[in-house]
Amino acid sequence: MLALAAAITATFSPSHPTVGDRITVVFDRAPVVLDRRDDIEIIEQKQNRVVLRTFDAHPLALSGVAGAIAFRNLVLPIHSVLKEHDDLTPAWSYGYGELDTNSGKLAWFKPLPAFESNVWQGGKQLPDAKLDFTSLTENGGHPGEKNAVVRRVMALGISGNV
Repeated sequence: MLALAAAITATFSPSHPTVGDRITVVFDRAPVVLDRRDDIEIIEQKQNRVVLRTFDAHPLALSGVAGAIAFRNLVLPIHSVLKEHDDLTPAWSYGYGELDTNSGKLAWFKPLPAFESNVWQGGKQLPDAKLDFTSLTENGGHPGEKNAVVRRVMALGISGNV
């Protein structure tokens, strides 16, 4: 049995990509076809050049074919934009509250306590003994008897002069 090995060279920019950056990878052979993955978005793929992006902060191991040569685990370092003391509290919260019909504002907010089968809800089963059918899904929800359902985003505080 005869084993052959071939080297594939690729350069990428920016040299220290972070989460969300457009990363250009140029291979020494064409055409290039990358294996499809759920954690990367291929923006452009022409001849020996691929532009991609990822939103996962871990090294990215690419596989595919360059020219007629298959390659595996071409590693691109992906750096996080987070700093050591960044607040990692989720920006979105899912809950319920009472809508003040006079002011049009929420009188109070409480998070929905259970996440079951991709649904935020009052407990393990619907209807819940306390919150009945109050629930939120990816595409909608149910307000329940006495509650409004709420998707709430907490924005970062910004200060300074304009």
